[in-house]
Amino acid sequence: MTVQKQINDYIAAQPEPKRSEMRQLHRMIAALMPGCKLWFLDGKDEKGKIVSNPNIGYGSRTVEYANGKTREFYQIGVSANTTGISVYILGLEDKQYLARTFGPDLGKASVTGYCIKFKTLAGINLDILKAAIQSGIGSASRRSAPADSRKRASMKSQQAALTKPSEPEKVDAFIRALTHHLANVVVALRKIILSTAPEIGEEIKWNAPAFFFAGSMKPFNPKEYKRHIAVFNLHQKDCVRLVFPSGARVNDTSGLMEGDYADGRRLALFHNMEEVKRKQAQLQSVIRTWLKTLEKQ
Repeated sequence: MTVQKQINDYIAAQPEPKRSEMRQLHRMIAALMPGCKLWFLDGKDEKGKIVSNPNIGYGSRTVEYANGKTREFYQIGVSANTTGISVYILGLEDKQYLARTFGPDLGKASVTGYCIKFKTLAGINLDILKAAIQSGIGSASRRSAPADSRKRASMKSQQAALTKPSEPEKVDAFIRALTHHLANVVVALRKIILSTAPEIGEEIKWNAPAFFFAGSMKPFNPKEYKRHIAVFNLHQKDCVRLVFPSGARVNDTSGLMEGDYADGRRLALFHNMEEVKRKQAQLQSVIRTWLKTLEKQ
């Protein structure tokens, strides 16, 4: 039996509306990854014992183990569970990335390090789910480079970790291509943030403009993102969100930052230019305070 036949049979065996929604997801992911390798895992171990839910896989990535061994596995997965559907986005180095970047806008879904679980598609924002999957596809593709190349890149990154160069040309290109109807708000906020302190740099990270401390810092694990101040979240149509990955380090009493996320993340929302002007002083005060918390060198 072909993999495609196994997938079709698995989806057909699901009750409605799960059956139709899994077909919709299958078509969407296949369109995002045309010609990709398809997988079907029946959830059984080598003895035939059921150890997990059956799952559909898309794409291919190389998993490396501490002992040097490798194995091929899929990039994106979909599985039916007892209460709904799970989407797996594998290969992400930052286990908080999905929750931080897409969690606030997904809707009725639970988000862990690599899994997005929801009851029905009607309860979530499908465009946000699609963006999360696309992000995972890109991440896994970057990680598929040869191990020695990644090691050299990692060593180079660690050597340059004391300072970080700004990349304004990449942000310029992003903004030129931006179609969000609040693009003027993005431009204004970018100008305000960069004018707050001369040591603030910018880049494209997590698929959006991000701002960071570009000066010298004491060595730290790059995965902790200690120098990153804020990143734009542009998934909402009615507002522009600034996400402060470690905003909890600032005792903000102005009301600018919202949320009380366990990972220390905080948000600032801007719905129009009037709000940008009204909150400018608060925003710059928060950034200056945040900069004082850094372990500079």
